[in-house]
Amino acid sequence: MCDALAPMYSLCPYLANDGLGFPAGGTNLSSLLPRQLLGSWYASDQFALEHIVHRRLLSHSCRTTDPARAAAFFVPFYAGLAVGRHLWAANATGADRDRDCVALLSWLHAQPWYRRSHGWDHFIALGRITWDFRRTTDAGWGGSFLTMPGVANVTRLVIERDPWDGMDVGIPYPTGFHPRTAADVRAWQRYVARRPRPRLFAFAGAPRSAIKGDFRALLLEECQAAGAAACGALDCAEGRCIKNNALVMELFMGARFCLQPRGDSFTRRSLFDCLVAGAVPVLFWRRSAYRQYGWYLPVDGREGSGPCSSTATSSARGTSRCAACWRQSRSRGCG
Repeated sequence: MCDALAPMYSLCPYLANDGLGFPAGGTNLSSLLPRQLLGSWYASDQFALEHIVHRRLLSHSCRTTDPARAAAFFVPFYAGLAVGRHLWAANATGADRDRDCVALLSWLHAQPWYRRSHGWDHFIALGRITWDFRRTTDAGWGGSFLTMPGVANVTRLVIERDPWDGMDVGIPYPTGFHPRTAADVRAWQRYVARRPRPRLFAFAGAPRSAIKGDFRALLLEECQAAGAAACGALDCAEGRCIKNNALVMELFMGARFCLQPRGDSFTRRSLFDCLVAGAVPVLFWRRSAYRQYGWYLPVDGREGSGPCSSTATSSARGTSRCAACWRQSRSRGCG
């Protein structure tokens, strides 16, 4: 069944270990990691949030099985997996993409604890971006789960939120790092702080030839032109980086800054891979971070690397070819 959940690759290796994926010890990533931290790293898929959240809540110390004692109710439904298997199917209809969500809501609306609050004390994790659940016409993209009656009051933990919907809460994309203890976090921080970083910049991304004036293609071209000594470039075409995230981590762990344009939507997992690798992300759109992850990142971009501002900007101007990237981004504006 897990083989049929995504069209480009099997999700079976990524749904193992309660959604964390296969341990990194048997992957290319193991050569980059200190031995004592191998148990904290997995081959995690960027869309595995709903599975990971569910499994962690099952073992949470505050969990209760008595609804009368509950302050909040988690809805254990994997809407991202439900819609994802139909997103690229040639003959899938809007009804196909919505069928599982309709069945879930039919059950949920009949539950006495949902009816008591009309969903205000319920929350759900969504493993895909919010726009994959906001189809408004039958021919449009994605499912229509978040537009269905009875969902408006439910809080959604989602990897990319709608900034104009207060019930969406932006949660970072899953990375491969899942520390078991606070000591693991500190040990990893010390490890990446000591890593040599011979390059000023790094960029990992796949160009989108179908997009006119594709900014990622421009950054990739400029980074390659700057030379490998100044800017490490990784072309992620054909799922290369999805299949081997070790390439991305090795690149970012050897650079001081990593360029983070928008992905297919405004956000991308690469931002969090960059942070975990101990590099500084250079952002080009506020909606890529500061208008997304208010629980985790400062809303004021001046406190870190921000769009059209920050220390990273000054560094960018110091390298001639990557400065061209920066000037180009400024000419297009930052939104």
